Amino acid sequence: MKNFKKIITILLALCLTLCFVGCDETTNYDNFKPTGVYIVDCINGEIYEYDIYDADFAEKMWKRFDGLDIYEDPDAEMGEAYLLLKFYDDDLSDVIFTIYENGTCCLNRDYETFYTVELGRTAYVDFCEMYETYDPDAV
Repeated sequence: MKNFKKIITILLALCLTLCFVGCDETTNYDNFKPTGVYIVDCINGEIYEYDIYDADFAEKMWKRFDGLDIYEDPDAEMGEAYLLLKFYDDDLSDVIFTIYENGTCCLNRDYETFYTVELGRTAYVDFCEMYETYDPDAV
């Protein structure tokens, strides 16, 4: 009976550990295929909004997002300017990614947990250039 209690305790501890470790939001997007992207650009207190229904463009931005190295950073701070990218698919599922000009970011609707993006300032500029140079007439 003592061995049974030890085994149950160990299994319970292992399950709890896996629950906490396995809940990394940055890797749950394997089957997501965006068909559009809604963009909010906030800079110098001005907000600009764009809804782009071009699946190829959304996929291009998605690939850039999906290639980022993101890690939780308790010391990260919110920047002043940001881009919010809301990727959505045909099923109306969405993934929200907010990147700040200082290289930090937030995922989905959790604005309390900050992450740092490897080469985050470059990524912020890349995303800005992608949507600023988007030409809907070229589609």
